[in-house]
Order: sequence, then structure tokens, then C-alpha cells
Amino acid sequence: MKRFLSTFIAVILMLLPATNVFAADYHYGYDVSEHNEVISSQIMKSGKDFVMIRLGYTTDHIDKKFYENVKAAHENKIPYGVYYYSYAYDDSEAKGDADYVLKTIESLGEYKEYLKLPVAYDLEDNRIAALGKTQVSKQIKIFCDKIMNAGYVPMVYANTNWFNNYIDTSVIKNNGYKVWYAYYPDVAPDFSKPIAVGKTGLVADMWQYKQGSVPDGILDENVIYNLESLSHIFKQDKIAKATFNKDGLITYKCAICGKTKTQIIPAIKTVKLKSNSFVYNGKVKKPAVSVLNSKASQISASNYSLTYSNNKNVGTATATITFKGNYSGKKNLTFKIVPKATTIKSITAIQKGFNLKWSKVTAQTSGYQIEYSLNRDFKKSKKITIANNKTTTKKVQKLAKGKKYYVRIRTYRVVKSKKYYSAWSGIKSVKTK
Repeated sequence: MKRFLSTFIAVILMLLPATNVFAADYHYGYDVSEHNEVISSQIMKSGKDFVMIRLGYTTDHIDKKFYENVKAAHENKIPYGVYYYSYAYDDSEAKGDADYVLKTIESLGEYKEYLKLPVAYDLEDNRIAALGKTQVSKQIKIFCDKIMNAGYVPMVYANTNWFNNYIDTSVIKNNGYKVWYAYYPDVAPDFSKPIAVGKTGLVADMWQYKQGSVPDGILDENVIYNLESLSHIFKQDKIAKATFNKDGLITYKCAICGKTKTQIIPAIKTVKLKSNSFVYNGKVKKPAVSVLNSKASQISASNYSLTYSNNKNVGTATATITFKGNYSGKKNLTFKIVPKATTIKSITAIQKGFNLKWSKVTAQTSGYQIEYSLNRDFKKSKKITIANNKTTTKKVQKLAKGKKYYVRIRTYRVVKSKKYYSAWSGIKSVKTK
């Protein structure tokens, strides 16, 4: 972090208002360290309501203003958190960082009363980045787990480059560590919703969004999106899974204080295939599914698996959806695979009839069905079944003389006594002699 701040930060803290900061969602504050220049007290009427205080760096360097800043925050009833700049180069040093931070916090005695914000691990040193993502992330877990096991909320501070390239963010997601994101946009900050952290999928709990220029100095400014949530690391405790037409319920428990909260899992409402019919082509068919909950929202595919059976040849295939994760239940959906269609090659008139020729289709077919009618819409028609899939001609007789007939043809296959028909061919017409 850029540190060109006032050496008299206690004055800053004393002038911050002592408000019930946990009553709202968004809160604004500063982060501070020993690197301060004198700042006139007249400029500190901004209404900031929290502060992050640098504790130190390595295992024997306390920030020179740490105790003074903590005392000022305590005296003015300002919620504060602490951050520690890491130079750890291996597992042992990461553990040492955590031990040193916890020892220093314990030395605060009564001044811990307003330590209501997280303990942050400040990662931005290039020499640490050279260790590689795997080792850096391992050290993050070592530090944060020791902080959490001691009863404090761990947080990771870094910029976009670090989160994108040097931190395995799954370590943060899977363990519930809080995120402090350093990102200074070129335009006015948008506080309408929590900011996404680069391309990591993380969302910031705290955002360091600018350096605010003030008389005689510069301050790093931050926003917290939900101050109360920074007091807890909620992890799933138990779950009643959602089923068809019945909501589920997840209970979360804070790893720090034991507080619980619940989340309703909307019931499974609609499961349907995105396509119910396919044409045989020698390949297996795996139609996608649409799965909606009782709130008409899509249920993520991570919550179910799909298996298929009889899904290559002509006939009725089955898709089985089996729910998992936050859901329980199973449902079978069926879809059809029909034969490939044929085409009419020629149709010629004969005395009171016509001769029809078509293309041969033998793969997954049993035969053909011819339909003819005096009406193009085939409302009144007659059908002829050709029970041999190698046949390609048919003479149709005993029709009305001098009449125009409309003709079409399709293939079919018999599977377990049931006929499956292809689409109809294009319509041809002929006038009988």
C-alpha cells in the first residue's frame, strides 16, 4: 500500500464520529500506518467510520504508530482491524507471522474491545510473488487458519495482479477468508454493488478504492460492503436437501463465535429436456436439460448428473437426472430417435394411378409408408405400407381418372411392436390419366 500519511493519525481517529456503524450496510474508512505526515485536523470532518491499522512486518517489526492508533480508535469507539505486511518465504515464516500478530493483539488488553474488523495478511512484495502461486497460497492458509483458530476473522489483502496471478483463490473461497481488494479505477468508483476481484470469481468484502488527497497528506480510502459480516466466518453446518416441490434448508455456523444463519434452498420445480426428438445418424444423443426451482431460476448443473440409455438407435431413449449437492431426487425423461427420412425421386402418371420411385434408406428402418390425397393438406388421405426397406418403387392404381393427387412418403421402424416414423418427404403431385 502507498504510505504517505500523517504522523499524527490519532488526531484523525479522535475526530471520526462514534456512530452505530453496524446498523447499515456500506461503510467508509481509512487504512493507516506509521508513514504519516502532519494533517490539519480541520479536514477530518468526512464522517468515516472505521479504520484498518498496520500492525507491522516480519516477526520483530511493530509499526511505530500501532499502539497509538489502536488507543485512539478505542477512546473514540471506532471499529478497527489490523493488517500485517508479509515477508514470509516459507511455511515456518508464515506461521511465525501469525504467531507474532496474535501475540501483539493479545498485548492490547482492554484496547481489543473495538477490534471488530478482520486481521488482514498484506501480500504485495515481489520477492514473495517469486515463490509461486502454490507456495504463496499455502502460506496464506497457514497464516489465516492460525488467525481463525485464535478467534479472529482472517482477511487477504492484495491487488488485481496478485489475485489473478499469484494466489490460488480457491483457497480463499473454500475456507471463507475475507477479501480486501486494492484497485484504483480511472473513473469514479461505483458502489452500487460489491466489486468483482479481477477475473477470479471473488467478490471483495472490503475495497481500497483511492488515495484521498487532503491538506498536508494523502489517505488510502476504503469501503466495506457489510460491516457485520466481517465479524464472522460462516461455514456450512448441516443441510436438509431440497427435493421435488419441497424446499431445503442450509444452516451455517460461524467458525469464530458459533452464531448461526440459515439459507432456504428453493424446491425443484421443473425438469425438462431441451429437445425431445432426434433423427438417427449413428451417433448417441444427449439432449441438454432445463432445471428450474420454485423461484423460476436455473439450478446449476453442479447439483445434478445426467445419464442416458438406449440413446443411439431408433426408438425411445431415456435421460436420467440424479440430483446431488443441495438437492435430492431422481427423474427419468424420455425422448424419441426416429429414422432418417427418404425423398421422392420421381412420380409419373398412369391410367387411373401413378408410379412412385424414392431413395432407399435401410439403416434403422423397417419399411416405408406412402400417403396420397386429392387435398394438399392431406385431410382426407389413404396410406400404403411397404414392409420392405429395400423396396424403392410402387405402382398405385384404381384411382380416379384425370384427377390431381398429392403424394408424400416416409420411413418407419418397428421397435417392440411400436412404429417410429421419420419426417415426411417433400410433397409431389401428379394428374392421373
